[in-house]
Amino acid sequence: GTSDTKSVVPPPLAVIYQKLAYLLLDTINEAVKSTNDGRMRSSFKIVRGPESDSKDFADLYDMNEKEILGMGRFGMVFGGTMRRNGVRVAIKKIQTTECSQ
Repeated sequence: GTSDTKSVVPPPLAVIYQKLAYLLLDTINEAVKSTNDGRMRSSFKIVRGPESDSKDFADLYDMNEKEILGMGRFGMVFGGTMRRNGVRVAIKKIQTTECSQ
Protein backbone atom coordinates (compact mmCIF):
# COMPACT_ATOMS: atom_id res chain seq x y z
CA GLY A 1 0.00 0.00 0.00
CA THR A 2 0.91 3.64 -0.19
CA SER A 3 1.59 5.73 2.86
CA ASP A 4 -0.12 9.08 3.38
CA THR A 5 2.54 10.33 5.76
CA LYS A 6 4.81 12.98 4.28
CA SER A 7 7.96 14.34 5.79
CA VAL A 8 7.45 17.79 7.28
CA VAL A 9 9.75 20.42 5.82
CA PRO A 10 10.24 23.53 7.97
CA PRO A 11 9.62 26.87 6.24
CA PRO A 12 12.66 28.74 4.93
CA LEU A 13 14.28 31.20 7.33
CA ALA A 14 13.15 34.11 5.15
CA VAL A 15 9.51 33.16 5.75
CA ILE A 16 10.09 32.87 9.49
CA TYR A 17 11.89 36.24 9.61
CA GLN A 18 9.14 37.90 7.57
CA LYS A 19 6.44 36.61 9.92
CA LEU A 20 8.53 37.73 12.89
CA ALA A 21 8.95 41.19 11.33
CA TYR A 22 5.18 41.52 10.83
CA LEU A 23 4.58 40.46 14.43
CA LEU A 24 7.15 42.97 15.64
CA LEU A 25 5.60 45.73 13.52
CA ASP A 26 2.16 44.95 14.99
CA THR A 27 3.66 45.10 18.49
CA ILE A 28 5.32 48.45 17.74
CA ASN A 29 2.09 49.87 16.30
CA GLU A 30 0.16 48.78 19.40
CA ALA A 31 2.81 50.39 21.62
CA VAL A 32 2.56 53.63 19.64
CA LYS A 33 -1.23 53.62 20.01
CA SER A 34 -0.90 53.07 23.76
CA THR A 35 1.35 56.15 24.07
CA ASN A 36 -1.56 58.29 22.91
CA ASP A 37 -3.55 57.63 26.09
CA GLY A 38 -0.76 58.93 28.33
CA ARG A 39 -0.44 55.77 30.43
CA MET A 40 2.73 54.59 28.76
CA ARG A 41 5.79 56.45 27.54
CA SER A 42 7.79 55.27 24.57
CA SER A 43 11.42 55.74 23.59
CA PHE A 44 10.62 55.73 19.89
CA LYS A 45 8.47 57.69 17.49
CA ILE A 46 7.17 56.95 14.03
CA VAL A 47 7.64 60.13 12.04
CA ARG A 48 6.63 61.08 8.54
CA GLY A 49 8.06 64.33 7.29
CA PRO A 50 5.83 66.83 5.52
CA GLU A 51 6.04 66.52 1.76
CA SER A 52 6.40 70.28 1.44
CA ASP A 53 9.57 70.24 3.55
CA SER A 54 12.27 71.99 1.53
CA LYS A 55 15.16 70.22 3.28
CA ASP A 56 16.78 67.32 1.49
CA PHE A 57 16.64 63.88 3.15
CA ALA A 58 20.44 63.77 3.36
CA ASP A 59 20.40 67.06 5.30
CA LEU A 60 18.07 65.56 7.92
CA TYR A 61 19.26 61.97 8.24
CA ASP A 62 22.49 60.01 8.04
CA MET A 63 21.65 56.57 6.63
CA ASN A 64 24.13 53.72 7.12
CA GLU A 65 23.64 51.40 4.12
CA LYS A 66 26.02 48.86 5.69
CA GLU A 67 23.63 48.46 8.65
CA ILE A 68 20.82 46.42 7.12
CA LEU A 69 18.02 45.94 9.66
CA GLY A 70 15.66 44.08 7.35
CA MET A 71 14.21 43.68 3.90
CA GLY A 72 10.75 43.17 2.50
CA ARG A 73 8.68 43.20 -0.63
CA PHE A 74 8.99 46.94 -1.17
CA GLY A 75 12.49 47.74 -0.02
CA MET A 76 15.15 47.50 2.66
CA VAL A 77 15.42 48.95 6.16
CA PHE A 78 18.69 50.52 7.24
CA GLY A 79 19.95 51.98 10.50
CA GLY A 80 20.64 55.67 10.68
CA THR A 81 20.65 58.80 12.81
CA MET A 82 18.84 62.12 12.81
CA ARG A 83 21.51 64.74 12.15
CA ARG A 84 20.00 67.43 14.40
CA ASN A 85 20.00 65.37 17.60
CA GLY A 86 21.80 62.07 16.97
CA VAL A 87 18.70 59.96 17.68
CA ARG A 88 18.94 56.46 16.17
CA VAL A 89 16.30 55.73 13.53
CA ALA A 90 15.28 52.98 11.15
CA ILE A 91 15.01 54.16 7.54
CA LYS A 92 13.07 52.21 4.93
CA LYS A 93 14.41 52.68 1.41
CA ILE A 94 11.55 51.86 -0.95
CA GLN A 95 12.24 50.55 -4.43
CA THR A 96 10.68 52.83 -7.00
CA THR A 97 11.15 50.64 -10.05
CA GLU A 98 8.00 50.20 -12.08
CA CYS A 99 6.39 46.80 -12.36
CA SER A 100 5.62 45.50 -15.83
CA GLN A 101 2.72 43.15 -16.35
